[in-house]
Amino acid sequence: MLPNVPRALWKSETRVCACGAVIEPIRWVDSERILHWPGRCKECRNREKEIAQAVERNLASRRSRRRKADTLRSRIAEKIPQLFYGAHVRHLSQPLRDRMLNLSSEKGILLYGPPGVGKSYSMCALLRHYIVQGYSVERIVYDELCLKIRHTYTSGESELRLVRQHQSVDKLLIEDIGTTVGIGSQESNFSLRIFLLILDKRVENLKPTFITTNKSLDELGKSFDERVASRLTAACEVIPVKGRDKRKWNS
Repeated sequence: MLPNVPRALWKSETRVCACGAVIEPIRWVDSERILHWPGRCKECRNREKEIAQAVERNLASRRSRRRKADTLRSRIAEKIPQLFYGAHVRHLSQPLRDRMLNLSSEKGILLYGPPGVGKSYSMCALLRHYIVQGYSVERIVYDELCLKIRHTYTSGESELRLVRQHQSVDKLLIEDIGTTVGIGSQESNFSLRIFLLILDKRVENLKPTFITTNKSLDELGKSFDERVASRLTAACEVIPVKGRDKRKWNS
């Protein structure tokens, strides 16, 4: 005996859903002929369909977030060296983090200080922050940049294409500016020309450039010339970094 079901519905041609509602058969179009009997009433079927759709939307959302996370990890791994892959702005000192994150959009940073005090780590942490925000970033060691451009003279590659790649990226980090010569020595005209080509175009287009170096602005002015020191002063927030050599300390 079915509870809460009227006696009139006990006939064999009447079927009742688990919720107690009468199940309407599926019929042929414009016909009294029954095609089949559903297992649930229309309301329960609609409710099950809504639940299934909600589950599918949730799964699709999870898959989308997983793809975005994988893409983000790939971008970070591509641009950040393995040594600094775990660098994050939250690991930096509060004063340095505040100065880095409160820059105007067109302003870059020049970090200078002795070797091993964490300049590259700090800059890679900032680059990671920009990658997460969706900016295009590029990181290169200055000596490597000069070697790549010299290589175009014999390889047939376009020097201009390589320079423009570094002129157009949203955020550019150039490591170890001025380390190809000692303090008091002069960089080559080639190095000066390449640096000014990239820096001037980026300044014109309000694109920030981030730089690490072991030399002060005065020392960079002597290694290149006064134009470089003047442009860096205008284009970058100059931040000295002090401390002990972490490489020696951790060795």
